[in-house]
Amino acid sequence: MIDQVKRAGFHGGVETTHFFDPYTVEVAESVLHQETALSYRIEGGYGEAERRRILFTYGEEEWLQDAEISLYRGTGRGSWIPEHREILGSLMGLGIDRSKFGDIVIRGNLFFVFMESEIANYVTSQLMEIGRESISGELIDLAGFEYQRETGTIKRISVASLRLDAVVSALVPTSRGKAQELIRQEYVKVNHHLEKRISYELAPGDLISIRRAGRFQLGQDVKISKKGRVQCEVEKF
Repeated sequence: MIDQVKRAGFHGGVETTHFFDPYTVEVAESVLHQETALSYRIEGGYGEAERRRILFTYGEEEWLQDAEISLYRGTGRGSWIPEHREILGSLMGLGIDRSKFGDIVIRGNLFFVFMESEIANYVTSQLMEIGRESISGELIDLAGFEYQRETGTIKRISVASLRLDAVVSALVPTSRGKAQELIRQEYVKVNHHLEKRISYELAPGDLISIRRAGRFQLGQDVKISKKGRVQCEVEKF
């Protein structure tokens, strides 16, 4: 992104990043704030987007109009409900880097994928299956997307503490030792930030992403049992 800022200063036009997760957007903004003559805008395709692109220029702010984001709507057959990891795996199976995709939103047996416009036609023509399910899809106008908060499945966990290794062990589920190995192998993110400290203390509301297992959000209501164990609800997406 720093190289892009330099290019924008050289050619005087607009530069656009790939899609960044919320943590990277925060870091990027801290860099952009140092360039006082730079104008920038952050866009993910809809107001509540999690993954977003950044447009910036040393020219006029009005130039920052189009983030070149396309929206794909797909569906399967019957009562099939897709999962995020299946959709993402199938997309990346087309040989496209994760940074070129924005949010993946599931609504019943429909799913929506925000993506860079340059790959949209390729995805539409090549994405035929999610997992083993045949799907069909089309590009639709961004204005046709109406945000609804996605709800996951709720489960309760009981752990010795909110240490990261203890919670990962309960979520996967697996042994404490294997959970520690997942963290050391950089399979675990907390609030979109790679967390390698096995003793990291989680807090209510934290978002935990475990590669190949899914995303989990700790509930706000945390209780301590009579035996001193920590009990809370977790929402899996």
